[in-house]
Amino acid sequence: MKTDKKITIYFGDLTHTSLTISNDSFPLNIGYVAAYLHKYYPDIEVELFKYPEDLKRAIDEKAPDILALSNYPWNIDLHVSFFEYVKEIDEKIITVMGGPNMSYDRQSQEAFMNTYKGSVDIHTILEGERTFKQLMDKIIEYDFDLKTLKAGDKKLIGCIYLDKDGNMPNLIPMGRHRALEEYPSPYLLGYLDKFFDGKLSPMIETHRGCPYSCTFCHEGSKEYQKINKFPDERIVQEVRYIANHVGDTVSNLMIADPNFGVFKQHIDLSSKIVDVHNETGYPKVIFATTAKNSHKILIEISKLFQGKIKMPIWMSVQSLNEQVQENIKRKNISTESMYEIQQALGTIGRTTLSELIMDLPGETFETHVESIVKLISMSIDKIAFYQLMLVNGSEMKSDKVLGTANSYIKTTKFRVLPRNFSNLDGMRKSIEIEEIATETHTWNFEKYLEARKLHLLLTVFYSGNAYKGFFKLATELGVDLKQFFYDLLDNLKHSEELQPVIDDFMRETKGELWDSEEELLEFYKKDENYGGLLSGENGGNLLQKYTCICYLKHTTELVNVVERAILKNIKDKTAKTKVENIAKYYKNSYQDYLCADRLSKTSVVDFDYDVTKWLVSEETLDSFKNKSKIQTEFHTPKKQFDVVENYFKRYGRSPQAFGKILTRLWISDMMRIPRNTKHDFVDESTRAAQAFPHTNM
Repeated sequence: MKTDKKITIYFGDLTHTSLTISNDSFPLNIGYVAAYLHKYYPDIEVELFKYPEDLKRAIDEKAPDILALSNYPWNIDLHVSFFEYVKEIDEKIITVMGGPNMSYDRQSQEAFMNTYKGSVDIHTILEGERTFKQLMDKIIEYDFDLKTLKAGDKKLIGCIYLDKDGNMPNLIPMGRHRALEEYPSPYLLGYLDKFFDGKLSPMIETHRGCPYSCTFCHEGSKEYQKINKFPDERIVQEVRYIANHVGDTVSNLMIADPNFGVFKQHIDLSSKIVDVHNETGYPKVIFATTAKNSHKILIEISKLFQGKIKMPIWMSVQSLNEQVQENIKRKNISTESMYEIQQALGTIGRTTLSELIMDLPGETFETHVESIVKLISMSIDKIAFYQLMLVNGSEMKSDKVLGTANSYIKTTKFRVLPRNFSNLDGMRKSIEIEEIATETHTWNFEKYLEARKLHLLLTVFYSGNAYKGFFKLATELGVDLKQFFYDLLDNLKHSEELQPVIDDFMRETKGELWDSEEELLEFYKKDENYGGLLSGENGGNLLQKYTCICYLKHTTELVNVVERAILKNIKDKTAKTKVENIAKYYKNSYQDYLCADRLSKTSVVDFDYDVTKWLVSEETLDSFKNKSKIQTEFHTPKKQFDVVENYFKRYGRSPQAFGKILTRLWISDMMRIPRNTKHDFVDESTRAAQAFPHTNM
């Protein structure tokens, strides 16, 4: 369909940037929609945006005919504020929203459209490429007259909207598209070139859809259960294109799949990505959510990547309690496969990660702790702890909204989504909010607070291999891990240095929760309170914030606390020397590890055991007993220094930025690296890779 009118469309998948870049991925989603639209309307002027300041500047210079923005929990209010802004400029500008942050029950959809009546004209449902193109057909047919368009006999397929009488017509589903090869690549056509800015992370898809029905996830909906694939050859072309444009600062690639490694073809695809790496040096790191039940495929992929590309394997369980898994419709994910993956990957030195969500339906504090103990017993390298967020599009959110008998949730609270707020000149403040469950029929608020404290402890001491050696030794010595956790908590209470940190964390944990969105917004939209968000005093990710405080200010005392806890739990008192060696190892690893002149700072100490080799082995510490004390020097290699500094350049050096960096780089990747001074020692890069398997050297 052709039109004589010169049309301008601005597409945006914006990120808040008030403190740091909150969401640093390429806007692949709008890239696909724009590229598909241009396939049929090559004369339309299309521009894509990631940074809100850039979109604001473009609107002020030239308002678009259509403003199309995504809908995710981390940018919905920011995008609505832009819709309000353009409607003030010209109410005839058509505003379109699309994305997964939308429930599928009619009651919720009607509530959404009425809430944003006057700012959001149309919201697309499910995948946006074909829906937006057909919407464009209708907009042109009705000559950009929105009232006539909505009143027309021809319904807008795949869209929800309010008609001229303020009613929402029944949704006519578009359905997801199986032939993904029909969608042009936004990379290969150059639509994403402007985002190679040395800050954002390139992102690709290999498939869409998820076979699982998890009730807490928007992709648990039946609409997403069919899996459709992009052609492998095109994916490789995209990776090569990215490699040739990305520059030296960004070395990672993000894969947006819900289950990378779910197909055998992913083995061949991974081999071709390795070929690109061999040719170009990119990617060095891949961030991907890996498949839940494809352990043999993931092991093969890990072997292909070994020594070339770092890709931690996610084995996200959410809970290891069978009844809880059944309640959240996750029973079909095999925990036995996860055990097999962990054992196999441990032998080739690959890192594994897992996730746990607190207070899931049927979960108790005790079963939650049991899941933690099992994961640590499996030697999972990092455990991410999440609160139960009620996301739009999930069955769990719909159950609560509709008041169905399936709802386990008793109480929810609202809080600011960390780092996601903006105050642009000439526009209102935008603040993103998330709703989390704080009480269920099996989990009260007191246990909610206790779990949050336990999560901080384990995030600081365990995740990211921060003090991995103590937990590895505890397992070797047969220490009761559950009791070890409780003793760690007790030691924190009695630490004059750390107790104020814990007290502040618990105070903020209670203080960040609000009974309603309205109360929260009324408070933070006042200038004096909004300043607390900008300073980081309020509205931060508390686990990240207080983990950063611990790593930046209290690493020596953290060693003392965990050392006392393990000494209390060991039966073999002759193991005291082992504990002392590990404590000495970590105190020196963290000494001056982030100071500006760390390249020139070293320290030399004696060890009874080769702790470095033991940490990356499957053997016990006894196997690494030195015949005589070995003198070891702790230092910062130049390659490691450059990696860390590149992250500081991308995100900044504030505590909030450091928290963001810890989502990309493990703390163990920043610690100083040991080398023996009196023996033949491995070359520096190999030693660094052994000690710090996540660092993209």
